[in-house]
Amino acid sequence: WNDGDVIVTNDPYSGGQHLSDIQTFRPVFVDGKRVGIVGTLCHHVDVGGAAAGSYYAAATEVFQEGIRIPPLRLVDRGVLNRGVFEMLLHNVRQPDETRGDLNAQIAALGIGERAVARMARKYGADSLAAAMAAILDGSEAMMRAGLAALPDGEASFVELVDDDGQSDEPIRLAVRIVKTGDGIALDFAGSSPQVSGPINNTRAMTCSAVYYALLAALGGDIPANSGCYRPVSVTLPEGSVVDAVFPAPVAGRMVINHRIAIAVFGALAQIAPQRIPAAYYAISYVYALQTVGRQGKRQVYFDIEVGGWGGHAGGDGASALSCGLHNNT
Repeated sequence: WNDGDVIVTNDPYSGGQHLSDIQTFRPVFVDGKRVGIVGTLCHHVDVGGAAAGSYYAAATEVFQEGIRIPPLRLVDRGVLNRGVFEMLLHNVRQPDETRGDLNAQIAALGIGERAVARMARKYGADSLAAAMAAILDGSEAMMRAGLAALPDGEASFVELVDDDGQSDEPIRLAVRIVKTGDGIALDFAGSSPQVSGPINNTRAMTCSAVYYALLAALGGDIPANSGCYRPVSVTLPEGSVVDAVFPAPVAGRMVINHRIAIAVFGALAQIAPQRIPAAYYAISYVYALQTVGRQGKRQVYFDIEVGGWGGHAGGDGASALSCGLHNNT
């Protein structure tokens, strides 16, 4: 890391989600010492690929889903790499909008960098680092307390997804939970192998659904950070639909991700039935429309359909909302 760098990536095989979610990161330096890293994530309406909106139902490889950006320097020591920037814009259907969104992400990093630097200068870099560590430790303690309050036990659940859009074969999502004391282990052995269609999950995607389900089940105000993930062990079979290997397509990973959360809820309901509601809609239907103007300029309209929450021990579930595992709240 250099002072003023901006790293950009959207690679689902380097810890990202899908290609539409572009992440940017910037280090924070104070008196020559790196004291933190700030980041942004933005879902871009189009990142190229075979279909407008970059959701291509017939995809069998990630290459068909848009431009894949490995982690690289978009800004080097404060100087924009215009070659990389223009290369990205030449591979999307709405370059003007993408230019604005990427510039907004870079600007947001600057706001975050200045805020963290102010704290470091005011309280000292060592004090800031100690406070960050305390936040993570506090989140871990809250998670462990929530888990300890649940009965110990083992439970299994199997959720079936109809198909991947390219075959009629159902997709099996199997999870076994072992909760002991203030820790919990989840094993997805028995889940289906990765599929041809673009609904596979990488490890980062699956773990995000697991962490969400656990935080939702425990309730309260546990801060979502790496601290609260420490008591959680997740075992995934490599090459499966929950831990796909390159170059499996992943654009529609939420088809699987929502249902992973449902599977975890289903297993937890056997351990703590009063805490778990009935299943919610558990799918996000995405559609995108494209128009081409007289001068060849393309415009893409993108939308997501949602549903309602399942009933719970205290009453009916809410209707017509974006449940849990979403970025369009």
